[in-house]
Amino acid sequence: MPAVICLDGPLTIGTADPIRGRILEALGQHRAIEIDCAADSETDISFVQILIATHILAKQQDRLLTISGRFQLIVRNLMERAGLPGSFSSDVLSFDKASIGKSAP
Repeated sequence: MPAVICLDGPLTIGTADPIRGRILEALGQHRAIEIDCAADSETDISFVQILIATHILAKQQDRLLTISGRFQLIVRNLMERAGLPGSFSSDVLSFDKASIGKSAP
C-alpha cells in the first residue's frame, strides 16, 4: 500500500521547493508513494519537472511513484502544452495504470 501525499493549492514555481521536499521525504521513507492532487489545482511546468526528477530518483532506488485520479489528465495536458512528446516511455513518465515508473516488487 503506497504512502499518499495529498497536495492542494497551487503546484507552481512558487511552491516547488516545499512540494519537492514533501515528495523526497516520503520517497525516502516508503517503497511506494502516491501523489493525490485536487483536479482543480493551479499547475505549471515546474510541477511536471519535479515529477520527472522524482521518477528518475524513484527508479534508481527501485521505488514506485504514482499519480492518482483525474489529476493524471491535468499533468498529461500540461506536458503536451509544454511540447513534450505525446507518448512517454517508462524512462520519462508512464501513465499506464496511473503509474509513473516501474511496478513495485
